[in-house]
Amino acid sequence: MPTQLPLTPPADQSRAFLSLTSPRDVAKLLDYRYPALIYQLYKVPDDEKYETFEIPKKAGGTRTITAPSRILKLIQRRLAEVLQNTYKPKPVVYGFVTGKNIVDNARRHKKKNWVLNIDLENFFPSINFGRVRGMFMGKPYNLPDSVATILAQICCFKNGLPQGAPTSPVVSNMICAKMDSELQDLAWNCRCFYTRYADDITFSTTLSELPIQIAKVHSLLDVEIGKEFEKIIVSNGFNINSTKTRAFSYKQRQEVTGLTVNKFPNIRRKYVMQLRAMLYAWETHGLEAAEAVHNQLYARYRNPKSDLPSFKKIVKGKIEFLGLVKGKDNTTYQSFKRQYHKLILQEKGLRRVKSFDEMNIDRRPRVYTEGVTDAMILQTAWGRLYSDVDCPFIIKDCNPIRSAHQKSSAGGADVLKNFLKNLNEDAQLISVGIFDRDDAGISALNEINNYDADQDENWKISLQRKAGCFALPIPTGREKYAENKNLCIEFYFDDEVIASKNSDGRGLSLSLYLGKKEISTEDDPEMSRKYPELRKVKDNGGKMIFAKEIVPPLPVSAFEPFRLVFDKVLKLIESLENAQT
Repeated sequence: MPTQLPLTPPADQSRAFLSLTSPRDVAKLLDYRYPALIYQLYKVPDDEKYETFEIPKKAGGTRTITAPSRILKLIQRRLAEVLQNTYKPKPVVYGFVTGKNIVDNARRHKKKNWVLNIDLENFFPSINFGRVRGMFMGKPYNLPDSVATILAQICCFKNGLPQGAPTSPVVSNMICAKMDSELQDLAWNCRCFYTRYADDITFSTTLSELPIQIAKVHSLLDVEIGKEFEKIIVSNGFNINSTKTRAFSYKQRQEVTGLTVNKFPNIRRKYVMQLRAMLYAWETHGLEAAEAVHNQLYARYRNPKSDLPSFKKIVKGKIEFLGLVKGKDNTTYQSFKRQYHKLILQEKGLRRVKSFDEMNIDRRPRVYTEGVTDAMILQTAWGRLYSDVDCPFIIKDCNPIRSAHQKSSAGGADVLKNFLKNLNEDAQLISVGIFDRDDAGISALNEINNYDADQDENWKISLQRKAGCFALPIPTGREKYAENKNLCIEFYFDDEVIASKNSDGRGLSLSLYLGKKEISTEDDPEMSRKYPELRKVKDNGGKMIFAKEIVPPLPVSAFEPFRLVFDKVLKLIESLENAQT
């Protein structure tokens, strides 16, 4: 069962949701058989529907996680998708909203005289079945009681929203819509700013004191919540967790959702120190040892039955979060990014690209191909082979006048040849050209006579132009293709992939050339099997379909031959960089 619904425009999902009249309509909307849905909701025992476990909180205590079964989780994900496309979040809501994050939330409260943080007690569990059912029946959804009941049944467990269900975040935001409006009005009337990130509510103001309707501050930990403020919270079915209420003046370190906001959103120094220590451990003791120590320290904070995330992904995620908060031009972020890139290249056995390490995307080497589909395939191949490594060069086709909407994959060996020959001798960027190993590609490569040929490396190079070029390396099993000058990038895939078609029955078109006679491989498959190395790819739109639809979902193993191309590109770039220094 696919995780997502069939491709349906969000507006259509919203209209279908608001038009639900029966539980069978719900099953249809979720693209799930009605009897199977009823079985999952009402027949499967509770202990098979959910797994409950506790993990310790870093601040002390435990957090109960209620994780749905695989099938129920898929149903909930589909419903969550529909609800996200139906619910219109208030501008003051930042948690569980696409396109918003804790940095955006914190930014609303920077440079304020006072910041007040409160926490809603038992947020998810306090949203019970009756509240969820009533919300679906009330405005603006106005769904029949039978529909609201089955929707609430999908979302709830043991009379509350389970922390671990995909539907809980969006449903909690829907439940809080009325409260958000009332608190926003209160903030406006009191000349304050209000935001909510899940169960974290923040008020801030530039006034010299917090308005009495919001709170009266006796000290950092002694805050008396205003009666009007508390009344809104309680009337909407929530309670304030008084142990987590904090008020900060501009003289103190003001925090909002874990970020300091006195001048601008910023990260605690402890976070940076921890990240630096993780990178140091990786560099000094190796990836395996660093990962083992990290897992020993932090595994207890995760589901004991789920796989631990890789150390590499944790480090990369922390670095990117640092960049999100501090900005991509921050020197600390750039330093960590360079160190991570160096370590990941070493781990993958790849050569380092110095110009990438300077963290200036505009200075990355350019790798040019004959056609746009060649570039698309190489981009996909890098992403699949080295998913945790940012590509240290920019891959693009050689046609300088191609418009973004142009569907033709044509570029051509001659266009690439002329581009490389006409590069300025004082070029600032490294350029690498990759030619197909066919008649046109080999001929064009040979005609680049203002570059020096390196017979040992089997490439041509121009140090003045900071450029080089080569014909596609020959992958194992395609030697005869190269001998017959028929090796293009599509033939790096095996024959089963080459023969693949999309849902409309379209894909690559191949022809066989015996002398001057052209034979369609579809018309004469026997001849194609007999002389596969004489096949050529025709460009009648099939190359674009192949690159866009057939190549991306292929398994990683299908891209193994492309390591030859990337190894050669990196080696050539290294040679050009070393020559400059």
